[in-house]
Amino acid sequence: KEFKEIFGNELGESLANFFGVKEDESVLYVKDYKELDWKFVRSKLLDYREKNKPKPSIDDKIQVSWNGLLISSLAQIFPEIACKAADFILNKLYLKGELRRYWRGGPSSIRGILEDYSFFGNSLLDLFQFTGNYRYLEEAKNIAEVMIQNFYCSDGGFYNSSNQDLPIRIIDATDGAMPSGNSIAITLLFKLYLITQNEKYLKLGEISLKKFWKNLSSYPLDYSYLISSIGYLVNPLQLLVVYLKEEDIKEVLKSLVYNPYKVNIFVKDGASYPLLENFIRDKRALEGKVTYYLCRSFTCNLPTNDLSKILEELSRSFS
Repeated sequence: KEFKEIFGNELGESLANFFGVKEDESVLYVKDYKELDWKFVRSKLLDYREKNKPKPSIDDKIQVSWNGLLISSLAQIFPEIACKAADFILNKLYLKGELRRYWRGGPSSIRGILEDYSFFGNSLLDLFQFTGNYRYLEEAKNIAEVMIQNFYCSDGGFYNSSNQDLPIRIIDATDGAMPSGNSIAITLLFKLYLITQNEKYLKLGEISLKKFWKNLSSYPLDYSYLISSIGYLVNPLQLLVVYLKEEDIKEVLKSLVYNPYKVNIFVKDGASYPLLENFIRDKRALEGKVTYYLCRSFTCNLPTNDLSKILEELSRSFS
């Protein structure tokens, strides 16, 4: 009916048949559609739709948790875009030491929940690893501290909601289409430990992992991302790169093969990094060149200026 209203009876009936829009089961004669002016057809259909069809609603919220996942996925390949998204959240949705749930014309009044803190905190660590920007490590640590204060349960694991919001709170670590807040929170703690050498994060992560161990062992398919966090406890690797100028970071990253259980730590020769002080003490650039330290659980091999040696060692470690 609408095709005929737009194009007239003959052309409208042929187009309705072409697009599979029929009033009954009969098959109509179809003319040679190559002769049609498809630009004209599309413009008429678009014009009719704009005037007569209600437009679908658009979810235009900027949600912290989902952006955290996106930032992590973009950190290595498109760091500029990932940094821009992270900076927006830090500037607009991290207010007075607390995350807000989303942005829609302004920050929401709803406080962030566990997945907002864990997803976004983890993404900031990824940005630190692939940009060398120390600010992201500092902010990841700050967000992790707020997460621990507001969501941590005394016997391990994290509540999904803040202690300020609900009288009854649940703890859940099952992973579905998206990883659970607990799975990423535990991953965040393990990665923070491997970067900062602060054993508090290791202890809290291990206690939380043990809390879910029975269910994880019985129903492993329901805890796929939580299982992946265990890799940070099994022979974890740290690659410390002492660089001289910002361009060095990009050159190194071009050659590195991504492995989730290796953390990259870029520090500028002679600069101060309070959170990394214990780890990087006495580690300097050799002979005025970019220098690499490959470490296992904070015990490092002899430094080298030869990236090919590091790549060879990494390939053996990952095989």
